[in-house]
Amino acid sequence: MVLAGCQPETASQTTSLVPSSEVRPEEPIESQGADPCRDQQSNLEYSNCWLARGAEARSEVDIAFERARQAAQETDELESWGSQTEATRHWLNDELANSQADWAAFFEHQCELERRIARGGTGSRALLAKCQERLSNQRIAELDEFQSMISGPR
Repeated sequence: MVLAGCQPETASQTTSLVPSSEVRPEEPIESQGADPCRDQQSNLEYSNCWLARGAEARSEVDIAFERARQAAQETDELESWGSQTEATRHWLNDELANSQADWAAFFEHQCELERRIARGGTGSRALLAKCQERLSNQRIAELDEFQSMISGPR
């Protein structure tokens, strides 16, 4: 049975396992544009380009986390001022550290899942790195928002 306006899929048609950017509105507009590594001359260069981008974005997560951690620590110290115990409360700082550890585990598992889409083929490394860049950029935005909520815009 074929519904009106629908064509049955034939053996010659393929379905991508990775949704196109038009189907992923949650991605930032700048990431929906042209592939920044498209001009590379070989699969190895293409993968290396994405690996460098993924690694750079991941290191930027560490920088954003440190900014957020410092803001959380300052807020915790202000909250603790004048307390009877003289001990610093760690309400935000500890939860931020827990959140970051949970995110890091998610990051590893999600990107490994996406890498496996290529079933070990030449696209595996690029898929891994694209995921790393995407999730890192999302986490940076989350950490910057958290830091902004507790200490104002940076």
